[in-house]
Amino acid sequence: MDRPAVSMLRELEVQRLDAMLYAVWDDVLQGDANAVHTALRISERRSRLLGLDAPHSIEARTRIDVLSWNQAIRDFIGIHKEVFGDGLKDERTQILAKRTAELVAKRLGG
Repeated sequence: MDRPAVSMLRELEVQRLDAMLYAVWDDVLQGDANAVHTALRISERRSRLLGLDAPHSIEARTRIDVLSWNQAIRDFIGIHKEVFGDGLKDERTQILAKRTAELVAKRLGG
């Protein structure tokens, strides 16, 4: 679906949500618990539709940064091996490789 169509459908959905909220608003103001629950669900749907729940995108970007950081460490170890030959024969490189693997497992859960 192209962007203009998505934008039009999003606007139509927002108008529908507005109409639904308007229909229950007087009851919300009167303290009707069911109406309040309905209004909250409408509000939650609007937030998801309009992308107002931003923390989800922040979490995704953080995970990408961690993946990039871990790849940089792997690249460093690869360069170390190129410069010093079979780097894993060197005790310090073995420690570095082991600790990197532990850190990757801790950060990425695997």
